[in-house]
Amino acid sequence: MKFEAISNRFVRLVAPYFIGLFSLLSVSANNFPIGSTTSSPVNPPVITLNVTDIQIIEVGSSYTELGATAQDNEDIDEDLTSAVTISGVSEVNTNVIGDYNVIYSVTDSDGNAASETRIIRVVDSQPPVVTITGSSPISIEVGSTYYELGATATDNYDPGFSVTNSIATTGTVTEEVVGPYTITYSAEDSSGNVGTTQRIVNVVDTTSPTIDITGDNPTTITLGTTYNDEGATATDNYDGDLTLDIVQTGSVDNSVVGENSIYYNVSDEAGNPATEKFRTVNVVDDTNPTINLLGFSTLTHDVGTIYVDPGATANDNYDGNLSSQISTDNNVNPNMLGTYTVEYTVQDSSDNTAQEQRTVQVVDTVDPVISLVGNTTVTIEYQTTYTDAGATATDNYGGNLNTSLTSSNTVDTETLGEYAFTYAVSDSSSNTAQVSRTVIVEDSTPPTISLNGPEEINLQVGDSYNEGGATAVDAHDGDVTADIITVSSVDTSTVGVYYVTYTVSDNEGNNTQATRTVVVGSPPVITLQGANPLQLEAGSTYVELGANAFDVPDGDVSDQISISESINTSVLGSYSVQYSIIDSDGNSTVLYRAVEVSDTTSPDIDLVGDEQ
Repeated sequence: MKFEAISNRFVRLVAPYFIGLFSLLSVSANNFPIGSTTSSPVNPPVITLNVTDIQIIEVGSSYTELGATAQDNEDIDEDLTSAVTISGVSEVNTNVIGDYNVIYSVTDSDGNAASETRIIRVVDSQPPVVTITGSSPISIEVGSTYYELGATATDNYDPGFSVTNSIATTGTVTEEVVGPYTITYSAEDSSGNVGTTQRIVNVVDTTSPTIDITGDNPTTITLGTTYNDEGATATDNYDGDLTLDIVQTGSVDNSVVGENSIYYNVSDEAGNPATEKFRTVNVVDDTNPTINLLGFSTLTHDVGTIYVDPGATANDNYDGNLSSQISTDNNVNPNMLGTYTVEYTVQDSSDNTAQEQRTVQVVDTVDPVISLVGNTTVTIEYQTTYTDAGATATDNYGGNLNTSLTSSNTVDTETLGEYAFTYAVSDSSSNTAQVSRTVIVEDSTPPTISLNGPEEINLQVGDSYNEGGATAVDAHDGDVTADIITVSSVDTSTVGVYYVTYTVSDNEGNNTQATRTVVVGSPPVITLQGANPLQLEAGSTYVELGANAFDVPDGDVSDQISISESINTSVLGSYSVQYSIIDSDGNSTVLYRAVEVSDTTSPDIDLVGDEQ
């Protein structure tokens, strides 16, 4: 590559001299008269490569042309960059490693040529990716067999089987000795890039020791006698006999009636604890029973619902389970807010008594329910008066809360937009509810067009037609005369009925149309039945309204009207229906009905679940 760089610099150094020499030799005698001493030195353009002479590209990436600039000193520092031609780009294959040449050439106005070469070097510098088969880290129990799962490798350039076959595996696992071990996998691609990964294999001891209690369990002693514990034994799969390592805790107080426990614990060298064993030592005598509440000692209960007490259990060290003998004093009124006490009492056969209490708070945590009268979304016309339909409020404890309802009204019918009419209420326990009705103020009224002059004008063939125009006013946008679109087909040189249509839309897309009829001579006259323009709701069915036609010589020719339409009410847009007729003299008339398919229906909202 160094040789190529030197060669390129050499060519750029000597090329101008060779080009100048050849140019001098080729000068025509007609340009230099015999005896002339004038000479013109050859000065070829100078090409400068942008960024670098050697462009390194990672295999598989995209080639980006860096370009070059060109200057011609002969032409007073003329910039020839736009005249540079580039060749060899199509030969660059970034998916194949190797060197490619891209040549930049330019010729100045004197025919002097220059060229430069950039080397495009496609390389692979990415190491293979080695992926272990299975997991890492993995753990095997001490004494078990380790099975090597191996690994696979992929490379951005070389085929997977090739780099996989190059994997070298190092490291060993001693299965009988607890500890961590490392298995290393290395793969090398054809470019010498090496990728590695490791698997950590932990030989572990996860088996807990076992403890066996010696002697009876439980055991009973009489109050005041001496207790001598018989101990326990312990064994482990890895450490063997751990009896001497047992930790014994607990003691027996032979002066107090009750149940005593002696606990035995041990762990192996790996820190695995044995399941704790304990011996129960009962010192028997009379003692008071105990009462255990089922559930919480303080309960919160919703007003108006049936209260079912969770109850309690009672035990005695001598009489056992006394739950069936518990007497309960329950004065809870679930329909009245307040704090109540439930008392539990029990007595054993020796007249030892136990007593427990539960506090029950009857509360109201349920929010009131507000129901809107009418729809949750209401649409009203611009500048109309809005009167809300109202709402009702009920509460599970307070009943009818209509008189406590408050409302917040933000509806401004003078401004288009979406507003909220909100109702709020609170019950005696400060539970609140809020519901809003959406009020949409819209402008759905189209502008009004007024024709300047008569709606129908009669002319003789050859008369002049003077367009009178029209004016338009919209309730929201005001004067929209400037927005009127006028379409005229009047031809006073030909007998016929012609129409001048005036169409205008307001800012909300409401549009309207007016038509002026211009009759030249005595053609048939078509009169539309029904509205023009005709407004249709999206998804409805188009029903043809028809038309009548009258001709001076032919009379009523309504049955000869030809009607053509292609209205798709499932697609919003503007359509037209064509009515055409030709009388016996060959005079023709064509009239159009404008049809506007629009969506004026508000969406319906269905609440999922309760409104509150």
